[in-house]
Amino acid sequence: DSLSALTLLMNADDRIRALADPGLIPLRQALTDDIATLRALPQLDREGVVLRLGALIDNVDQLPLQGIAPPGPTPGGGEPSTELADWQSNLKKSLSNFAENFITIRRRAGEVAPLISPEQTWYLRENLQARLLQAQLAIHREQQSLYQENLEKVSQWLEQYVDPNDSTTQYMQAELEKLREQRISLDYPKQFKTQALLEELMNQRLQRMLNDQ
Repeated sequence: DSLSALTLLMNADDRIRALADPGLIPLRQALTDDIATLRALPQLDREGVVLRLGALIDNVDQLPLQGIAPPGPTPGGGEPSTELADWQSNLKKSLSNFAENFITIRRRAGEVAPLISPEQTWYLRENLQARLLQAQLAIHREQQSLYQENLEKVSQWLEQYVDPNDSTTQYMQAELEKLREQRISLDYPKQFKTQALLEELMNQRLQRMLNDQ
């Protein structure tokens, strides 16, 4: 937590300055360097990213899944008439309609979208939401690779199972593309300069107190 660390270092600097001890100037210089290092870190709006992912989670239930469009009217022999004299024509029409509706083969241009059952639909929506929730958790843990992996999986499932022409799908894909570019982790300093100087100073003063006794 860079903000908490920065606050603690600044409080330490205030206390050391109040001592008015010239021997502590090197320590104050180290504190100044550490404070500058933390201030130079980019500020991440983690809460904002989490909220954007939350909006995507809320939209999952609105996603229309891909499927075969309802068939249009099939050309057939027409409806039989009510005239008794037309019995031969009516028989042909009935046989024709029966044959066309018994087995129907329709051709579709382009790729055939995979169809999933209602149960699989429920699992798909649950998995989409779960992946987005895992991405939110990765933000708090600063796990960049896990964050990216979950968003890429969600985008892949949207391409595979969801209607790409729907406005909700297009909104989510656009948001996912932006969110995948978001950095959620920082390269923090491994150790503050102040730490070694402070330990050395404490040892010196403790040894001096022991010698005075």
